[in-house]
Amino acid sequence: MLTGFLSRVWLFFANLFATDGFPARWYCGSVWTEEPEVGWLHIISDLAIFGAYLAIPITLVFFLMRRRDFPFPKLVVLFALFIVSCGFVHLTEAIIFWEPVYRFSGFMKLITAIVSLGTVFAMIPVIPRVLNLPDLEKLNAQMEVEIAERKKAERELLRHMKQLEKSNQELDEFAYIASHDLRSPLQAVKNLASWIRDDNEGQLNEESVRYIELMQQRIKRMETLLDDLLQYSRVGRKNQEPEEVDTNHLLKSITDSLQRPASMKIEIGPGMPVFHTIKVPLDLTLRNLIQNAIKHHDREDGYIRVTCQNVGTYYEFAVQDDGPGISPEFHERIFKMFETLRPRDDVEGSGMGLSIVKKTVEAIDGKVSLESEIGQGTTFRILWPKILAKEGQE
Repeated sequence: MLTGFLSRVWLFFANLFATDGFPARWYCGSVWTEEPEVGWLHIISDLAIFGAYLAIPITLVFFLMRRRDFPFPKLVVLFALFIVSCGFVHLTEAIIFWEPVYRFSGFMKLITAIVSLGTVFAMIPVIPRVLNLPDLEKLNAQMEVEIAERKKAERELLRHMKQLEKSNQELDEFAYIASHDLRSPLQAVKNLASWIRDDNEGQLNEESVRYIELMQQRIKRMETLLDDLLQYSRVGRKNQEPEEVDTNHLLKSITDSLQRPASMKIEIGPGMPVFHTIKVPLDLTLRNLIQNAIKHHDREDGYIRVTCQNVGTYYEFAVQDDGPGISPEFHERIFKMFETLRPRDDVEGSGMGLSIVKKTVEAIDGKVSLESEIGQGTTFRILWPKILAKEGQE
């Protein structure tokens, strides 16, 4: 029985396009010949439907290619196959008027039925998801809300930018006052202390001389503080053009200009880069770190080493010393303004060097970190961008 069925299936496909035994539709009944317009009505309609059913899948495929984020691509493909198969059924119906390929016509209808049922079953699980999609009105309303919120955020940002510009202007005014108005009376006090000491040389007792020396030290500290305040206020706010910087030459220039005990050694490691960056902030950062290592070292025969290595899109500069070290509890504190771990009379300085370093490095999207333990020395590391953000956007 199975063999007989398979043989009939084989015979069907072997004669799929055979027309023997079937008359063309024009000759099926007398109406087609008596009223040919009826036949042409069918033919033209079927051909028009075929053309439309062929254009629709092409449009759907074009849509899928342009909108790859569409959530139901497989369903669209099934619809395209369903419509194409329907189109070929109509095309076959038109052809049968001349070529009675009824077996092929039946086969196309079977394919259309299978694809149609497959499309129906594929739609069943999709319908709940489609119903959960927001409708166009809701999407438009949501977009209007988002646009309104974005405009509000832009207005807030503009307001904050104006406030920031005002704050920067006030900071400029403060820097001017610190640079001129405060420095002038300080210079007068400094001159007065020198005159008192010079005019009364040999007449002052030891205690009075010590007081005058202490006054001069405090005046010098105040001058340093004013210089550092001015420097801190200008960090990241002065536009500078990047230039090619040889960091090996830069470090040699820095170490040659810094005062240190004759027995203290500063070593510059190999492989220092030559790259395009803003020179002054890099000079300021490395100078402050090396100066800090010299100033806070507990031995005159100390050792300081500066190295650099590639870390992705950054150069990592490290300033390492074999000094007294810093307890982990103070690692965050030392980067704050006016912070120092030793009495100010023991170490001259404003307590702003590391805060200037931190602000300078962060202004160019870099990072600064610290590794230190008591008695094990200190290592400051800075990540300096190989390409500055503003330069990379140009």
